[in-house]
Amino acid sequence: MSGDGGLWMMRRVFDEVSAVTGVEPYRLAGGNAHRTGDVSAGRALFVGVCREITDRSYPQLSRFLSLASHSSCIDQHERYTRAIKTGEPVRVWGGAGSMAGLRAAVYERLGAEEGGR
Repeated sequence: MSGDGGLWMMRRVFDEVSAVTGVEPYRLAGGNAHRTGDVSAGRALFVGVCREITDRSYPQLSRFLSLASHSSCIDQHERYTRAIKTGEPVRVWGGAGSMAGLRAAVYERLGAEEGGR
C-alpha cells in the first residue's frame, strides 16, 4: 500500500498497537526519552506489523516514531522477528505475553489477515 493509503494504515497500526500494549501514544512515538521495556516491545510490534502490511520503509517508520535513525527500526524489526520465531515473552502493560499473541490481537483489531500486504 503506497502513498496516503500507506500512511493511513500506518496510523491505524500505531493506534491499535498502543491499545493492545497499553503504551501511551506519546511514549510509543516519543523518541528515546520514553524508552522502557514495554515501549520497546510496542515499537517492535508496530514496525513488524507495518513492514508486513504496508510498503513503508525503515526511514519512514523512524520519522513517524520520532527516532533519530532508521537503524533503530531495523533493530526493532529484528527483535519482532526473533520474538515471533522463538516465542520469547515480552513485557507490556498488564504483564507478559508473546509477540505472536500481540500481533494476532493487532491484526484482529485491524480486521486484516495476518502475514501479508
